[in-house]
Amino acid sequence: MQAILRAATGVLAIVLGTLLVLLYTTRDETQRLRAEVERLTGESEAARERVMTLEAELASLEDPERIARLAREQLGMIPARPDQRVSLDEAERMAWAARTPTGTGASLSAVPSDGGAARLPGRADATTSPPQ
Repeated sequence: MQAILRAATGVLAIVLGTLLVLLYTTRDETQRLRAEVERLTGESEAARERVMTLEAELASLEDPERIARLAREQLGMIPARPDQRVSLDEAERMAWAARTPTGTGASLSAVPSDGGAARLPGRADATTSPPQ
């Protein structure tokens, strides 16, 4: 009977020791995870503040009055007069006419010999021929 009691006590001591090791390991892991959560929460708050700052900066940069002022002051631009405004079709015709060599007899209504296959730079849908 004493042998059984000693064996049970030994097993119980091993189980208790294992449980204590698991308890301390779990406690340390919990503390580490709490610290990481606090760090990530701080980073998240800092990122939110940065986003708010960038959104405010973007709104300031996109302000039409600011853009107009910079265009005037730094680029010397002024608003177009009504007689200076043209439609996109008119602008394409003018661009095509400007590229046509002088003295060839080409007019704004002429279609290039390639049937308009060449493209204007920056516009994949615009041909070198003026829109009809």
